[in-house]
Amino acid sequence: MCPLFSSDVNALYLLPEMTVLKSIGSLELLKVLPSTIASFSKNIPPIHMNGLLSLFTSCTSHKLWIIRKAAVEELKTIAQNTNDENSQSRVFQLLLIAMEDSSKWVRQAAKLNLGYVMGVLPRSLVCVVSVLSLVIGICDSSVCFTS
Repeated sequence: MCPLFSSDVNALYLLPEMTVLKSIGSLELLKVLPSTIASFSKNIPPIHMNGLLSLFTSCTSHKLWIIRKAAVEELKTIAQNTNDENSQSRVFQLLLIAMEDSSKWVRQAAKLNLGYVMGVLPRSLVCVVSVLSLVIGICDSSVCFTS
């Protein structure tokens, strides 16, 4: 997003504007905000990634499931664009939380993005126990069929 602007301009001017748009509360705006944030993450200085992730986290914990689902669908892009271990750890935590969401649509979106997000993140963040519990959780749900 915004390749015409420098990363500093994006962080200083456009990030606060996205925060204002979120506060407006329009459903149409909120549905596209996660994809806007994800594309925005490609051209933002690492020092401002924390603010961007805070805005994105507010979308993953929104009261409406359709907003949470839209955010979870963009986790792969966010994961791909984070460089520091703290940000990558936050992305992985968001994925784990989405796997246990109250909405089946959000859980399904998390399951569909699980492999990609885990493939992008460094091995040091993705512990074997977490991966096994996620895989077992998927097989315990209605996604897997047994004979």
